[in-house]
Amino acid sequence: MRHRTLISSVAGAGLAAAVLAGCTGTPDTTFGTGGIAVLQQRGGAGITLLASGKLMVSSFNGMRPIEGTNIVRLNPNGTPDSSYGTSGRLVLPQTDVVNVGPNGRVYVIDSQNRLSAYTAAGKPDAAFGSVQLPFVADSSH
Repeated sequence: MRHRTLISSVAGAGLAAAVLAGCTGTPDTTFGTGGIAVLQQRGGAGITLLASGKLMVSSFNGMRPIEGTNIVRLNPNGTPDSSYGTSGRLVLPQTDVVNVGPNGRVYVIDSQNRLSAYTAAGKPDAAFGSVQLPFVADSSH
């Protein structure tokens, strides 16, 4: 089994980037370009590694979650997975809290305090629906 380390960062011009390094700390050149996948989205990024080896990368559209969130699913080589969402991307407007589960499902609390879910394919989960929460979400954690 190959050990690799994922690093989420903000690259130049505020663009989110995912960096994959081997256990020695050197970039894994089989991922992205020279071990770096620069994403065309802004803000800090969160990364979830799926059992399939694909990565889910979430980041804000602006400087705060309320400005919306982008979720991109990357193939193990760092290229966008075009089968996810729309051309590999799920755009969520006015989010307060976003959580990506280990199975690739996305759970969102929006600015109106509603909880909704998206399938592992990046589509709205009609079976889950939308639930109005009786409390205000705290996105500061």
